[in-house]
Amino acid sequence: MWDWSPVLPARLLAGWEPVLDAEDLAEVTAASGPAVAAAALAAAEDAGADGYAMVLHRLVAADPAAWTADVPAVLAALQMPELGAFYLAAAAVLADRPRALPDGALAAAVTAVLDVCRRLDETAPPPAPRPPRTGPPQGLSPTRRCST
Repeated sequence: MWDWSPVLPARLLAGWEPVLDAEDLAEVTAASGPAVAAAALAAAEDAGADGYAMVLHRLVAADPAAWTADVPAVLAALQMPELGAFYLAAAAVLADRPRALPDGALAAAVTAVLDVCRRLDETAPPPAPRPPRTGPPQGLSPTRRCST
């Protein structure tokens, strides 16, 4: 949706914007640091909205060193595993750029990814039961017989 926002009429975008935007949170980041901005984002009434994926992407891209200096603190401030996943995805985009992330930030991010995946698995509903298979098992032909 947001990739098309420059060409879509405002009436179509109404109601899709997150309560907080990247500019608001960039000001908080500059004044108080990424963990405080992350906490403000987590406290927004629409904190789980998909629009925050782009907000976090813009924030991390604007100051990757600040946003990845203390990955566990930012993840703790974000509170929701979904927000943590958005944040880590934004940081991952920068992982292959030389000197984009401070020393040790990549290792902390990888550890955090594993933790977020675990937390997402814990909050996900159980998978739906599979319907019973009909017909022969895959890989076997119903006409082929074993010869002796």
